[in-house]
Amino acid sequence: MRSSNQPDQLDGLSGVDKLKVEKANQLYDSVSVIALRADSLDICVGIENPSNARFWDTTQIQSLRAKLGENFVKFHNCAHRGKRDKLTSVWQSQHVFDSLQLFCDRKHPHDPWRP
Repeated sequence: MRSSNQPDQLDGLSGVDKLKVEKANQLYDSVSVIALRADSLDICVGIENPSNARFWDTTQIQSLRAKLGENFVKFHNCAHRGKRDKLTSVWQSQHVFDSLQLFCDRKHPHDPWRP
């Protein structure tokens, strides 16, 4: 319902798909407003999502990143005892989560992505 060229919404969406994307975009607007307000009060904000999520490319989140910086920490979940090697990104308004950055050494098994 999103692409790298159209991260906010693909042209021609309708019905339930259009509604889902519109609701998600409203949520992203709220996340951005809350993060900006919290930052103005010197409250640390952390936003987590898969590293490959289109979320990071949406207009709302790009605007937030432009205002507050590209403060990312990335890690594989399995490096923190997760069962899969999912690459996760945490955007942070302050450098509180830097110690989470850790990548898989590929020396252990991973659970499959399919049930």
